[in-house]
Amino acid sequence: MGRRGDIVSVKNGYFSNYLLPKGLAESATRGRLKVAQVRLDSRVKKFAEMKSKAQDIKESLNVKEFVIKAKTTGKETLYAAIHESDVVELIKKELKLELDPSSIKIAEPIKKVGVYDVLVHLAESVEATIKLKVEADE
Repeated sequence: MGRRGDIVSVKNGYFSNYLLPKGLAESATRGRLKVAQVRLDSRVKKFAEMKSKAQDIKESLNVKEFVIKAKTTGKETLYAAIHESDVVELIKKELKLELDPSSIKIAEPIKKVGVYDVLVHLAESVEATIKLKVEADE
């Protein structure tokens, strides 16, 4: 019905026979409502700070072109595809920024030399598109 910290209305029997005995809910007193509001305000503030930080990171990612060198079989085909973890390591090395590999979205496997657009999910509704230039390693 709700997540932790949410204030929801439930039927009296459901509350007294199931939620209260299992410790899943508390009755909404004035004191508990105030505490819940303070927690909600704190979460909203943290989310705004995180989103602001993500916007700053987005700007730093959008202005830079990242270059990765990989071994090739011939002129353009790579021995191994470029994966999300490779992009994370490159960003960590270039900008000293820790990202989770699941935040990197590569549309199709990168198996050739060239320039690719890679989507980086930073926060809710904040995404950056980086230019990834794949060059042959000599």
